[in-house]
Amino acid sequence: MSGKGFGKEQRNDDLLIESIVSHQDRSPYVTLRWGKESGKLTPDEAIAHAVGIICAATVATIDAQIVEWATTKLGRSIEEAMVLLRLFRQKRESSKLPSTTLSIGGEHLRPDTVKHHGAKLIEMAFSVEAEAFLCGFLLEEMQLEPAMIDAIIQEFREMRGVETLWTPVDFDAEEGESQ
Repeated sequence: MSGKGFGKEQRNDDLLIESIVSHQDRSPYVTLRWGKESGKLTPDEAIAHAVGIICAATVATIDAQIVEWATTKLGRSIEEAMVLLRLFRQKRESSKLPSTTLSIGGEHLRPDTVKHHGAKLIEMAFSVEAEAFLCGFLLEEMQLEPAMIDAIIQEFREMRGVETLWTPVDFDAEEGESQ
């Protein structure tokens, strides 16, 4: 897989993922190229597919661990382990998820809530990176003054409907700790 965003490209010959902006309507898109196949997704569609891929990858790992457990701990043959996995998958697909929560930071959250927040956190992390790259570009390449850069960043946030992404933190230089 390869991806291109923020001017960086990671390469693997199988899959190319690239962020683009349409010349016609200035809308953001994500393009996918896999061999001779290609497609274009909106950011929301791309995020939904990415979450689906993360889910499938996690489930594949868990399924492999079930097979490993059945063969090593239960002493089943690989054929028996695969039958067990098939039955487990059928149950997983046909059953309602039991009422479960994850304990995170003292809070008990449902898995769907954590997945939603996780996707938003990833999106926010890239937004903060974009702002950092924009600040560096405006300072180093455009040689703008910090006050001008701050005004541009604020306009950029307003365009995106974001109030703030960076939280000021008091830093005690002598202690080396944030307050």
